[in-house]
Amino acid sequence: MIQQLLEPCDRITYGQRQREVAAKLGKSVRTVRRLVKKWEEEGLAALQTTTRADKGTHRIDTDWQQFIIKTYQEGNKGSKRITPQQVAIRVRDAYRLRHKPIQESGKPPIVPVAYMLSSSRMQF
Repeated sequence: MIQQLLEPCDRITYGQRQREVAAKLGKSVRTVRRLVKKWEEEGLAALQTTTRADKGTHRIDTDWQQFIIKTYQEGNKGSKRITPQQVAIRVRDAYRLRHKPIQESGKPPIVPVAYMLSSSRMQF
């Protein structure tokens, strides 16, 4: 499919071909343009999909993950309910207590950011 986009044609026909290829691949026209560019620069090997090196690994420390889960569990006892956003606020506050903001002279402090775990990753 990408090869037919490399064949010479006028601008209108080329646009139609791009839309057809995008529809067949289930991609946007912009993505098809990127694929054609990669094909021209690197050849067939450029189109091979690769998996991320960090796929399946957590980007959060296990201690923090346990802290988040514990906070969520404690906030949802009995009739009490805590939202993921409220958990994120508590995690952020705890992180800021443990880690002092980095201050460079003449610049505002760099404050660490805490990310939320999706509820699908929380196993109780």
